[in-house]
This record gives sequence, C-alpha cells and structure tokens, in this order.
Amino acid sequence: MSRHRAVAVLWFVVLVVALSTCSEPPTAPPTPVTSVSLLGPGLMYLGRSSQFQALAHDHAGNLITGHAVTWASDSPSVASIDTAGLVASHAVGVATVSATIDGVKGAAILAVILPPISQVIVTPPRDSAFVGDSIQLSVVVRDVDGPIETGRTILWSVSDTAKASVTARAVPPRHDHRPPISLGAGVPGPGKHVGRRAGRPRRCVD
Repeated sequence: MSRHRAVAVLWFVVLVVALSTCSEPPTAPPTPVTSVSLLGPGLMYLGRSSQFQALAHDHAGNLITGHAVTWASDSPSVASIDTAGLVASHAVGVATVSATIDGVKGAAILAVILPPISQVIVTPPRDSAFVGDSIQLSVVVRDVDGPIETGRTILWSVSDTAKASVTARAVPPRHDHRPPISLGAGVPGPGKHVGRRAGRPRRCVD
C-alpha cells in the first residue's frame, strides 16, 4: 500500500469515528399521563347535543397533547358519546361521560332535563258556543328553540267554574250566558307557561 493511500484510509477512519461521536443523544421517553379532566356541560336539554373535551396532565399539572382519547358513557340510552367527544341526549336522566388517555380515566356527570317551555297556545274551533254545548280545544306547546314539544303533561283550567268547566280532554261544557270566560292550559315544571283564550257562551233563541 502506498503512503498516500494509507493516509487516505486513516483520515476516513478518523472521519467515521468523529461522525459517530457527534450523533444526537437518544430521545427522552414521553411524559406519562397522570390525570384526565373533562370540559363540557353538566346539564343538557333533551334532544340537544354538546361537545366534550378531554385534557391530559402530568404529575405537575402540565398539559399533555397528542394522545388518543377513548370516550364512553355509562348510560347511552340517556346520553351517548361518539369517538370525537360529541354527546347526544336521548332521555331524561343522568349519565356519566368518561375519557381514557393512556389508561388514565377522567369522568363527568351529565344530567339531561326537559327544555323550558316558552309558549303555550290554546285554540278553540270558534270563539263562542251555545249554552250546554261542548267544544274541543287544541293546545300547542313550544320550547325555547321553537319546535313543538310532545310528551308534556297539560294542566287545564278555567277562570270561572260557575260559567264553564274543562276536562282533561279539553272539552269545556258551557253552562250559561254570562260574560266571557278565560280558558287556560299550563305545563308544569321549570319555565312553565300558561296559555289562555277567552270565549263567550251563547244562548240559543227559540
């Protein structure tokens, strides 16, 4: 081997050793998750949906991101949750929503209630009736978002029972020809409203 070739091989070996000693240190292990907290409402109206968020923390309370989340509900018939943390309410009741990150679970209690009533509209087929006659009333119940509510208990009332009466079927028999009365229907519970409609009994003339 010539002298120049020997020198070249020596410099090559030195370069390889230098590059190997300058390589980056091994990557530090990921910070373990020690707690999981949930962000979301504790109360939902029936038929609504809401987004939940899961936050992972280390032992010092620092936020850890980039970890997969597994969502679950202990009562999906009341409130179900999808893989993205979107909760949908299906029935009145209480459900526990949970999120698991790296084997660490966090949970939150969610109550589903009926939405408050914004309007009750009572409508008779006509504004007056003959004495002794009966008419069928109809009632429309609306919630805060506007759609017609169903499955609510309707409490019927009349302003003067000496002039007329009303049954659970909303058929008010007329008794006499006194001044107009007010018929009402109310929905019990939070945000309850009462709708009223005045009517005048009429007497048939022979």
